[in-house]
Amino acid sequence: MSILIIQILNSLFYASVLFLIAAGLSLIFGVMRIVNMAHGTLYGIGAFVTAWLVGQLVAAGVPVWLAFLCIPAGAAVVALIGAVIEPLLLRPFSSSPSACC
Repeated sequence: MSILIIQILNSLFYASVLFLIAAGLSLIFGVMRIVNMAHGTLYGIGAFVTAWLVGQLVAAGVPVWLAFLCIPAGAAVVALIGAVIEPLLLRPFSSSPSACC
């Protein structure tokens, strides 16, 4: 019975991750009228940076609970990448004459 509960919780977690990615895609498309195909890649980069940073801190002897306080670092890295991508790649497409609406 406990395996069933774990599987249900895992599937709810996975569904919530997919919902966050889909909500971000629809938000970007609704505001900018551009489909940002790099959205999933940015999510993956944030997850990788977070896992790497937590792994490095735990390997360095930092307590696990303290290492998990650094989780927002992945979001900060992705925000910086997004701040570079938007004006360089997305804004020229949104101002092009072939843009929708």
